[in-house]
Amino acid sequence: MSLPFILDVAIGLIFIYLILSLLASELQELLSTLLQWRAEHVKQSIEVLLSGSQGQTKATETRAIADTIYSHPLIKNLNQEAQGGWATAFRKLSDSIINQIKTITRSKSIFGKDVVTQAERTSGPSYIPPETFATSVMETLKIPELNRMLIAANLEEFKTKILDDIIKAHLLNYSHLSEQNKQQIQTEIEALRQEWNHAIDEFKTEKLSLQMCIYSFANKINSFAEECQEILSMQEPGVYEFIAQIAKVKKEYFGSDIRRQLLMNELKPKMTDVIAEVRQGGEMYAKIQEYIGDRDSPAYKTVQSVYSNLPDSVKESLTSLAKKIDEKGSQTENELRELEQEIERWFDSSMTRASGVYKRNAKGVAILIGFLVAVVANADTLYIVNSLSSNSVLRSTISLSAERLVDQSFPTTMSNPSGDNFAEMKSQVRDALEDVSLPIGWNQYNLAGQAKKELSIGPVKLPFIHRVMGWFISGIAISMGSSFWFDLLGKVIDVKNVGGKKSSSEK
Repeated sequence: MSLPFILDVAIGLIFIYLILSLLASELQELLSTLLQWRAEHVKQSIEVLLSGSQGQTKATETRAIADTIYSHPLIKNLNQEAQGGWATAFRKLSDSIINQIKTITRSKSIFGKDVVTQAERTSGPSYIPPETFATSVMETLKIPELNRMLIAANLEEFKTKILDDIIKAHLLNYSHLSEQNKQQIQTEIEALRQEWNHAIDEFKTEKLSLQMCIYSFANKINSFAEECQEILSMQEPGVYEFIAQIAKVKKEYFGSDIRRQLLMNELKPKMTDVIAEVRQGGEMYAKIQEYIGDRDSPAYKTVQSVYSNLPDSVKESLTSLAKKIDEKGSQTENELRELEQEIERWFDSSMTRASGVYKRNAKGVAILIGFLVAVVANADTLYIVNSLSSNSVLRSTISLSAERLVDQSFPTTMSNPSGDNFAEMKSQVRDALEDVSLPIGWNQYNLAGQAKKELSIGPVKLPFIHRVMGWFISGIAISMGSSFWFDLLGKVIDVKNVGGKKSSSEK
């Protein structure tokens, strides 16, 4: 048995596997799209991520918070469906098929209901970018709002400390001012309090950043000091002492950019404090709901849903991420962005593991589809090898068609095997089939040839055993995928054509 003979048989067998694996790939892609395997796997993976070590013990709560996250506009916009008559008709048909399957299996939609509209979801995105998921989680849990509310509470305490403890207790009680001047100063203090309250309110409504709020405080106390100098009589005992104390307060808290930056860092809560508020669902949540106001609004319902359904596993995970940020010890201005990046990495690592699970599941489905294609096409590997070995015309015809296919497709397809060039290669495979009669199918000639090879034990024949073995081998081979067989076909043809017109290095 010569090497060219073996190579021709191998080329013929690989060519048939390539054709059948292309068909199997199309079937698997169709089923994946129709049954939304990828989208369902993403949703289930997110639920596993959120449930943590609790598993099925908190399945209801986990699904509720996952549904809430899926209601976020950023994720809803990822699930864009094609428009138009045919696309809409196909989507309705696929939804009808899916509903029938779920009715028969008595299963519910994995995508649940939209928390805002309460409409049943029939589909979901098949891929969610980590940054989109992180932003959706941050905004769904109202973490930026909680952080802002905690800073506002610290601003309130700072205001009380300055106005009540320092100015009133120290400056007014220990200075020798007349009652008239004290009354005037108290009036100015109340005016300063109102101005600072206004700055805090603007900070709560995101009209002012924390930095601008601190600058506003500094400007207001400067105006207060100037106003006091104008209204007080400098000849009265204690006035100079009072003015000096105000200057000391200004210098201590607002005297330079560095002091203002230090004050801003002191007012910012740690990430663990923010997440602790999420864990406890404390008064800041109540303030957010009070700020939203309308109990019938989607925003209020979302906060209420998060507060009532947030699993402990999510709280524990967020606490761990917050501790990582606090352990860095860096006084940055963007702790929220750091937390968002930690959530991105948390989600990305989980999706990497989920991708491995999906690939293993897809491989199992590919084997089942490969075996089904082998049976439907009657692709018996043992019979195919026998036909190629005994029929030189068939062998040479398939070999020539395979070589022509590789010569036409190899330079472009291998540079982009998953793009438009691969679709062009599939078209070329279909063209090549017009000149080749393959030893597959349920025609009488193939059935007769397979019958001759049936196994027997003595006088007793064992029908289909030989055929089933051939189908099984074909099913495993088909599940390897069209890219695998196309690569292997090119390599085998390179071996056959060594010293010929086209070397592997040229290709």
